[in-house]
Amino acid sequence: MPHQYDIILTGAGGAGLSLAYHLSQGAWQNKTILLLDIAQKQLNDRTWCYWSTQAPYYPQAHTYSWPRLDFFGPKGVFRQSGLGQYRYYCLKGEEFYRIVWEKLARLPNIHFRAEAVKKIEASEKSAQVFTDKEVYEARWVFNSIPALAGLPVLPPDAMKQHFLGYFIKTRQPTFDPHTARLMDFRVAQDNEVRFFYLLPFSKTEALVEFTVFSPQVHSKDIYQQHLHQYLSTHYPRLDYEIQEEEWGIIPMHQPSRPASPPKTVIHIGTAGGMTKPTTGYTFRNLQEYCAQLTQKWDDFEVLPSEAYYFSPARFYFYDQLLLHIIRHRPAQVASIMQALFMGQSFASVLRFLDEKSTLRHEMQMFWQLPWSPFLKALYETHLRPSIRRLAFPLLWKRPHLGRAASTGPGTL
Repeated sequence: MPHQYDIILTGAGGAGLSLAYHLSQGAWQNKTILLLDIAQKQLNDRTWCYWSTQAPYYPQAHTYSWPRLDFFGPKGVFRQSGLGQYRYYCLKGEEFYRIVWEKLARLPNIHFRAEAVKKIEASEKSAQVFTDKEVYEARWVFNSIPALAGLPVLPPDAMKQHFLGYFIKTRQPTFDPHTARLMDFRVAQDNEVRFFYLLPFSKTEALVEFTVFSPQVHSKDIYQQHLHQYLSTHYPRLDYEIQEEEWGIIPMHQPSRPASPPKTVIHIGTAGGMTKPTTGYTFRNLQEYCAQLTQKWDDFEVLPSEAYYFSPARFYFYDQLLLHIIRHRPAQVASIMQALFMGQSFASVLRFLDEKSTLRHEMQMFWQLPWSPFLKALYETHLRPSIRRLAFPLLWKRPHLGRAASTGPGTL
């Protein structure tokens, strides 16, 4: 007999723990909730960054923030700017895990089991979760494990965002703690998209990251060489020690929208399409989703529409074009980013990346970008396939018509 719960969360990483945190408040305290994952995360295995006009999502945690960003183009073109009402935030994994687990540990209705989830089976009124030890059943299952989300297996040449970062400490004051570096393209692109990213936590502490968009993940020494070269070139004679490393691979693909939403299993986080494919940012989308879901979910037996996350159609289209350019014309991406960040206020760019901009603002922004790569991407992703679909029936019929004409009455 399966162990019964009201809600099961499969996966206790950023997505599962965020939803558990929101479900730990208010009316949800009378519902039994189970978290399942192979282990309880506590180490500083990642950082979550986002921007917002509001206070940080987890005020009890130590969250770093910056009121300014700067940008370097491929030939050293530079811009630094304030963010208006926005601030750029960074939350370290160990802080997030600590805050959430401390909160959940005080609640008798929320339980955690360190078990490997093997499969999920949904039915009309419930779903069963099979682990390496037990079977559990709940009215609703929220899954954040990509392998269990029914997503197509990505081919080896699928686009990825891959990066290595150093948490460094310097002996002398080096960094401006009020300004984060979002993109620095002063590096040879080598038929990929490559840039550096720098978050100064103080005058002597920073995260410096080398990021690549490409199908191929390189050996670790490639990232290390670029990081050391970047620091020695732009911070000469810098005396520093590496305290930690951050390594990650994020798929850059667009999940297709399901024909009909699942009845009792809801996929969240990256498994639910909440990672923006062109940037890799997930955290803000996830927090807004959790807040809206728990606020709108009045009847436990009926999920609100907010339970199903979808990016607006026009932003899905924009991402599709840019992903095509990243794959087929990566050398042009740096110039596109330079035009974007030089032609708009940083706050406007962040609003667009948040998918909160208006269509009028988007058209004004696109007017300032290089048109050629986008027109080619539009033709190759949408127009050419449509032309082929229209032309195929005509090409298929033409030989038949030709034979009939050659043998009909009155022909020579």
